[in-house]
Amino acid sequence: MTWKYHLMLLWGALHVVQAHEFDSEFVQYIPGEINVIVSIPHGSRSSPTSWPSRRAGCSNTNGYDCFYSSTSSCVPDPNSCSYGYFTDAFTEDIGIEVANVVKQRLGKQPHVLILKVARKKLDVNRPIFNSYNGKYDEGAQGFAPAQAVYDKYHGRLAQIKSQMMGRGILLDIHGQAHKQNSTELGYLFRLDQIEDLINGVDNLETQRRRCGLLSLLDETNASVWDMLLGPNSLGKYLEDQGFKALPGPSTLQMSAATLSGLNYFNGGHTVKEHGSRYSNGKQMDAVQAEIPGEIRWSSSLRPTYAQALGNAFSDFVLHFYPNILV
Repeated sequence: MTWKYHLMLLWGALHVVQAHEFDSEFVQYIPGEINVIVSIPHGSRSSPTSWPSRRAGCSNTNGYDCFYSSTSSCVPDPNSCSYGYFTDAFTEDIGIEVANVVKQRLGKQPHVLILKVARKKLDVNRPIFNSYNGKYDEGAQGFAPAQAVYDKYHGRLAQIKSQMMGRGILLDIHGQAHKQNSTELGYLFRLDQIEDLINGVDNLETQRRRCGLLSLLDETNASVWDMLLGPNSLGKYLEDQGFKALPGPSTLQMSAATLSGLNYFNGGHTVKEHGSRYSNGKQMDAVQAEIPGEIRWSSSLRPTYAQALGNAFSDFVLHFYPNILV
């Protein structure tokens, strides 16, 4: 057989793979074989020109503290009703490589979900209604095509979870520019709560049900300290790979003033909605990884970091979720 014949076979195989990877034009799904999900919601720069751009919300409108609509005539109030619109540059590249490392380490493909539309057009990491701060529709802002993609993205996550048997974990990958050169691991505890944990003011055991890893905490009977700062924590595994984590062992070396002055993202809508917090019987845990700009914007660091995060996450999964490989 000629080389052209082999090339045609290879092209056909690749074509089949690509055909089943897309749920829609804007949601890419790579099916997995184990109870592990890697989600990447903010890495795309694709901006459909027919879609209106998201904007700041209008305060005290339609019965909400903040009402978001990309087409409403109300006057936006960016001070009271801000919104996130920056792309988390290079998180798609990093996230895909993290999934590849997980596949190499665990021997099976994790589920991968990627939003292929820019955040300035749609933010799937925001709820339709946030009762905590009174914000309504910050993500899709009333635009029906954006809402359809929003529903497709979260519907796919729900479907993946519904088909899983036993416990699993989701890693939601983001980027931040806090200029602290540290990966912020969001378990849904606020920074002041982590400070109290470190300072011995509160062990957070009365708050454990708010954690995105609640199923894991309950299954292993581990303490919140063990999960956030212990020798088998994700932060410890990442720092063993040579990259700082917050929270992580390096956090324990900080002065109280330094720690209290840090910026920190503690986890967003995806971790809250699809993780195990406040749940009875939900077995999918979730954690958010906010990758610093110092790493994302470095072409030399990105591959090394992706390998490190993939290894750290694999170590965490192998330690706490060994049954998912059975």
